[in-house]
Amino acid sequence: MSSPPLLRALQERNPDVDFGGTVDVMMGAASSVGEQAYNVARNATLLSGIDHHVPGTTVNRFCASSLQTLRMAFHAIKAGEGDQYIAAGVEGVSRAGSAPACPTR
Repeated sequence: MSSPPLLRALQERNPDVDFGGTVDVMMGAASSVGEQAYNVARNATLLSGIDHHVPGTTVNRFCASSLQTLRMAFHAIKAGEGDQYIAAGVEGVSRAGSAPACPTR
């Protein structure tokens, strides 16, 4: 399942939450190829119907990308930068296949 339906499901499961008040949507993506080559978090935010004023950032920490987004949200909350973030990973690197072919000499 792609990211926008997951964000829509999150909104449907939490009808009392104002997702327009989200400080940031952070998604980890290690394989930035094809449709994942853009800012996945921002695109997913817009396509899921979350207010267009909510920013999104995509993080690549390879196998720890989703963990890094959780850490970023946790630290932002602890620092008083906001109290509502969405942090997620968008892929299973072990299922993503190999990286795009690199030219050889």
